Amino acid sequence: MVKVFKTDVKNTRLAKKIQTELSKLIPGSFVTIDLEDCDKVLRVQANRVCSTTVMELLKKKKVKGEIMNW
Repeated sequence: MVKVFKTDVKNTRLAKKIQTELSKLIPGSFVTIDLEDCDKVLRVQANRVCSTTVMELLKKKKVKGEIMNW
């Protein structure tokens, strides 16, 4: 399962922190943040991805985020 989020992550340092923390919160996940994309797209791939967990972490880091539906 892959969940995709639009964010306002501003720099590589913050992106790496978010990736590390999400990887710990969602075991076996693969997390990427594309800072080159205008939507600063966060992708979380895992067997199960809880959107609430992702959104809570973003809020904790003072990052705006929203689920992207296709």
